[in-house]
Amino acid sequence: MVHRFVVARQGMRRILLLLLLCMVGIFCHRAAAEEGARLLVDLDATALSPGPVTSWTNSGSAGDLFTGEAAAAPVADDVGGRRAVTFSPGHYLSSSFKAPAEITGGHPFTVAVWAFVPAVAKRGVLVSWASRPQGTAEFGYGPGPDGAFFGWDKSAKYTHLPSLGVWHHIAWASGPEELCIYVDGLLDARRSMKLSPKPGGRICLGAGWDSVGDKATFPFHGSLARVQVWDKALTVRELRNTAGWFESFSPEPASNSTVAAEAIILKWEAGRADVKNYRLRWTADEASAAADGAGANELQLGAPEYRPAGVEPGHTYFWRVDQIDAQGKRLDKGKVWRFTTDSSPASTPLPRDHVAGVTPATNNLSWTPGRYAVAQTVYFGTDREAVNAASATPVAKGLSPSTRTLPGPLPKLKSGTTYYWRVATDNGSIPAAAGATWAFRTADAPLPKDVTFFVGSDCHYGLGNNAALNRTVIDEMNWLPGAVLPKQVGGGKVRTPRGVVLDGDLLDKGFEPKTSPGDWAEFTRDYGLIGGDGRLAYPVFEGFGNHDGMTGKSFTREGIKQRNKVRPGLTMVSANGYHYSWDWDHVHLAQLNLFPGKDSADCIVGPPNHHPEDALGFLKDDLAKNVTDRDRIVIVFCHYSYTGGMADWWTEAAKDRFFDAIKGYRVILIHGHSHGAYTYTWKGIPAISDGATARPEGQTGDFLVVHLTEDQFTVAQRKMGDWGITLKAPLPGPAGAPAAAGAVR
Repeated sequence: MVHRFVVARQGMRRILLLLLLCMVGIFCHRAAAEEGARLLVDLDATALSPGPVTSWTNSGSAGDLFTGEAAAAPVADDVGGRRAVTFSPGHYLSSSFKAPAEITGGHPFTVAVWAFVPAVAKRGVLVSWASRPQGTAEFGYGPGPDGAFFGWDKSAKYTHLPSLGVWHHIAWASGPEELCIYVDGLLDARRSMKLSPKPGGRICLGAGWDSVGDKATFPFHGSLARVQVWDKALTVRELRNTAGWFESFSPEPASNSTVAAEAIILKWEAGRADVKNYRLRWTADEASAAADGAGANELQLGAPEYRPAGVEPGHTYFWRVDQIDAQGKRLDKGKVWRFTTDSSPASTPLPRDHVAGVTPATNNLSWTPGRYAVAQTVYFGTDREAVNAASATPVAKGLSPSTRTLPGPLPKLKSGTTYYWRVATDNGSIPAAAGATWAFRTADAPLPKDVTFFVGSDCHYGLGNNAALNRTVIDEMNWLPGAVLPKQVGGGKVRTPRGVVLDGDLLDKGFEPKTSPGDWAEFTRDYGLIGGDGRLAYPVFEGFGNHDGMTGKSFTREGIKQRNKVRPGLTMVSANGYHYSWDWDHVHLAQLNLFPGKDSADCIVGPPNHHPEDALGFLKDDLAKNVTDRDRIVIVFCHYSYTGGMADWWTEAAKDRFFDAIKGYRVILIHGHSHGAYTYTWKGIPAISDGATARPEGQTGDFLVVHLTEDQFTVAQRKMGDWGITLKAPLPGPAGAPAAAGAVR
C-alpha cells in the first residue's frame, strides 16, 4: 500500500511538472510572438514516454512531425533532471515537411535548443537543414572552428565551449549581417556573415545530411530536451524570455570579477520589456543583499545604471537588482552578484613567473609596485611554502612605495634550481596586498655532449583559437625543465632546452594579404626570436610549410628571411636567405623549411606554389663546409614527411636525391605536416614526426622533448601535463651503411 501511494504521488508530481512546463512554454511562446516572431518548430520532450522515439510532434506552425526509422530511433529518457531525447551515432530524426522558406534563402531566423553533452567530440550536429554539399545549415557542438556552425563556405566557433555534463540553452540568431551565438542566455560569439541555406531540405535532428551520399553526417552524441526555430533573429532578451528567464542580467562589473575600485559604475540589462523601474540593493554583506527589507543600501532607479560612492580597495561587494512594473509591483527578484575591488598587488615580475632557463648569474629582481603601496617587503627562497607564508627571512623590508628593484644583489643562485619570491605590500589604511608567489628556474649547468631541445610544428595561427592554444603550449614549454621524464626513456629530468624548433605551417594562410600580417605579428610576439623577447623563454628556429604560402606570395617566407639576418648563433644561411644551420656541441642542425628538394619539379601537390627554394643545394653546401667530421650527428628539419600517408607531396626521385646527399653522414630526420607524433625509419635513418602545437579538435597541443648524449638519443612527446609516445635508441651510424646492432629500425 505504501509503495502504491509513493508511485501515485510520484505520478502526480510528474503531471504537475508537465502542466507547469506547458504553462511556461505557452507563456514563453506568447512572449516571443508578441514581439513579432513566429514559432515554426517547437519540440518538447516532456510529452514523450520513455523508450525509442520514432515520432516527435511539432507544436510549431511549420508542420506536424519529426520521424525516424525504428532501427535509427533515438531514445527518450530522463537525463540530468529533464525528460530528453538521447542521440548516438546512427540515430536521428527528420521533419515530415520541408524546411520553411522563412529559414532559407537569406531570411533571418533563430534556432534554440536545450542540450546535454556528456563528452567532447570533434563535432556533432544538433539541428540541420539544407543538406550537403554547399548551402547547408548545421548547428552543432564541438571545439573546432566549425564547432558551433557549418555552412560549407561559412563556419563559426564557440568562444567558450559549453561545459560537459550539464544542461545548456544554446541558440543561434541569424540576422541580415551577422550570426550571434548565445549560451545560457548570454552572447558567446558574434560573426559577420549572412546565412543563406538553400531551400528544399528537411530539418534533421541529431546529425547533418549528405544528399550526395544519402546519409547522415557528423552525428550528435548527447541529448535534446527542447528544439525551437523562429522566423526572426531574436534579441538576447527575447531568447532569455523564451527560455523562462526574466530577471535582469549581464551585470557590470561581471559577477565574481576583481576590478579596480576607482570609478566603478554598476550596469545591467533589463530582463523583460515591461520593466519601468529598478530596486537596487548594494552592500558588503551577502545575506543582506539576498534578503528583503532593511539592512542594505536600497535605491529606486529609473535607468539600469548606478555609480556607488564609498567603494574601497580590497573589499567584496554584493548587489541585486529587482525589476518593478508601472504600478510599483516587483516583477522579478534579481540574482545576487558580487565583485571584489583589488588591493593592487605588485605585478610584472622579472624574472617572469613560471619561466625556466634563467641565467644563474641573475642578481636582482624587479617588479611594478601596487598603486596604494606605503611600504613593500620581498620574500625569496627555494621553499615555496615559506615564501608564501612569510616565514622565510625577507631579502628586503620596508621598501619605499616607488621601489621597483632590490636595494642589493640576490644571494648567489644555483644552476637547475627553482626559486620562489613574493612582494607583500602594506597599503596603509586599506587592506594589505599579499601578492602572488612567483617562481622561476635557473638554467641547468652545461654537460659535455649533452643537448636538449624542443620541437613542434603546425601552429596554424589564424585558424580558430589556435593562437591561444599555442600560448598554452608555450607556457608548458617555459615551465617543463625540471619535470621527470617518462621511465621509457630512462627517467631523469628535462634539462634546459637549447632552443625550440618549429617545422612549418606557422600560419594557416600565410599567403592571405588581409590576415597574414596580423597573424605573423601574433606568431612572432608569442614565440619571439632569441628567447625571452616573446612569450617563449628560449630561442626559436622556425621553418615554413605549405600553409605558409607559395614563393613570392608568402608573408611567412619573407618573415623568416628577415629574421635570419639577425638570428644569433647561425653557422650558415642559404644565399636566398631561407635555409640555415647551427651547432649545439656535437650536433649540427639544419632547417630546410618545406622539404629538401631543388625546385617545383620536385613537388607533387601544387608544383608552382610549394617551391622548396633549393633546400637540397643548401644542404649539400652546408654539409661539405660545416660537417667535415663524419662522426658528428646531423639533424635535418623540414615540414614534409618521408614515408606514409602524408609523404606523397614530393617525388620519390627528389627523395632519392636527398638520400644521396646525406649518405655517409649520421643523420636524424624530424618533420611536421601530419599533425601526428610518431617515430619510424626511412632507408635505415631514424625519422620522427613532431605532432602539432595546436589541436583545435581537442583544444590542446603537443611538442617533442629531444635529448642527445654522446652515444644515444631519446624522444618524448609532451602533451599538456602528460607524456605520449617515446623513443630511446643509440645514435645512428652513417646513412647508407649497414645497420649496427641495436640501431633503430
